[in-house]
Amino acid sequence: MIKINETTLLFLENDCIQQFGNEKGITIFQRAETIYQDLLHKADYRKSDAIQNHLQFKMFPTMAYYKALRAEGISQEKALEYVKKETHKAASVQKEKMSKLGNMPFAYTFYRMGVKKHMKKNFPDNGWKTEWIKCNGKEIHFNLNYSSNSCSRCLAPLSYSIFCTFKLSSSK
Repeated sequence: MIKINETTLLFLENDCIQQFGNEKGITIFQRAETIYQDLLHKADYRKSDAIQNHLQFKMFPTMAYYKALRAEGISQEKALEYVKKETHKAASVQKEKMSKLGNMPFAYTFYRMGVKKHMKKNFPDNGWKTEWIKCNGKEIHFNLNYSSNSCSRCLAPLSYSIFCTFKLSSSK
């Protein structure tokens, strides 16, 4: 079974201890791990490897952390703040990897040519709705909405503020 430290939040245990102190940090992390395992066990991946990957490695760890914070009595606003901090940290790791590609000649052109096919494969219609704003020689901009009734019922504030709408753009 996958553990949170094998996902995009691989640093969560250390961050919990730094943020909340040893005892409370370990308690929050262990609770998040328990919640994460429960989410994995009850998941409906809609027979899609892409959805399974996103839920297991990106969304469920974050959702479990949020639920663990709320269970510890942390307000919704503060819990969302902590979760956003962790997701931004995870995104910065990915951004660093992607920035290396941006330095390659013609990388943007090749990316633009294949981005719609890539999005269709990795964000299938049975899990996401992609609204294309621009995809031209100067900008790639789209809104990406995750459409899971089970996730939105379970964690509406988290799902909406962290996952439901992404506005990504990349400039040449």
